[in-house]
Amino acid sequence: MNPESFYKNKKVLVVGAGGMIGSCLVKALSILGCDLRLVYHNAPNNPTKGAIISVADITKPEVWDELASNDVIFHLAAHESGNFEPEEDLKTNALSVLYLLESCRRKEVFPKIVFASSSNLVGAPDKMPVDETFKDNPLTIFAIHKLTAEEYLKLYFHDFGIPSIALRLANVYGPSMEMSLSLHSTLNKMVNNAVAGKPLKLFANKDKIRDFLYIDDAARAFLAAGSLPNEKSGVYIAGSEEGKSFKTIVELVAELVSKTSGRRPEIIIDRETPIKAVEMRNFVADSSKFKKASGWKPQTMLRSGLQKTINYFLKINN
Repeated sequence: MNPESFYKNKKVLVVGAGGMIGSCLVKALSILGCDLRLVYHNAPNNPTKGAIISVADITKPEVWDELASNDVIFHLAAHESGNFEPEEDLKTNALSVLYLLESCRRKEVFPKIVFASSSNLVGAPDKMPVDETFKDNPLTIFAIHKLTAEEYLKLYFHDFGIPSIALRLANVYGPSMEMSLSLHSTLNKMVNNAVAGKPLKLFANKDKIRDFLYIDDAARAFLAAGSLPNEKSGVYIAGSEEGKSFKTIVELVAELVSKTSGRRPEIIIDRETPIKAVEMRNFVADSSKFKKASGWKPQTMLRSGLQKTINYFLKINN
């Protein structure tokens, strides 16, 4: 079904509406004629007109009793910290999903739940591209808890009929609604540094290959996932399917910044900074299953997406 017609007059909840992807998804939903409710961890600076705004702690079970009765629920809230905070991570990335599912079960409501999962769940695969048949091998607390949430969703669909889609996204980049949100992306930080005249760094993982998904394509993927029929509940991978090494990406950023601004950033090799195991992985998405189920496909390839991102940061910094 066409997402634009699907969402008209639907009751749609976005949890994590203030995040990098969430804010872009809200922008897309705001023109589709749906009854929009947005949940933030902190009060938003620029609330969406016409939407019902809630500020809530989603790690509290009772909060979900007021949120469960919607047609579609996008769960995009996540705990991502440079610090090792396993309990906080568990509460946000796994238990909040369980609390949502329990509220749905008790209230006997059946919203379509779309959960923001991660490509990190497969760990360091031994071949590429990666599809949904690959064995899970989470290497971080974040990935372990995202996988736990996926298992909750799977169980509650099979046992109680609560439909859900877990969307495992490749690394997302590109301009978000605010500068601070855009800087949540590693690739965006790299571009911003290059635009600001700072050197671009390569680390021990410079030859590792990654898949980067432009943010507008990520938002469209969530819209497509939410409109899937209930019988297509399950886990899906979504990425650009365009794998590039970090070295190639850094060189491309330097080239595009030079052409756009007239200043070519220096590229330096950092051999001192330790690299975590999860950062030494290769990943390229095989999105065939999701593309076949939904009709979605990425529209912005890396070179074009980087140029848009460079233009954004040049405008912000100037």
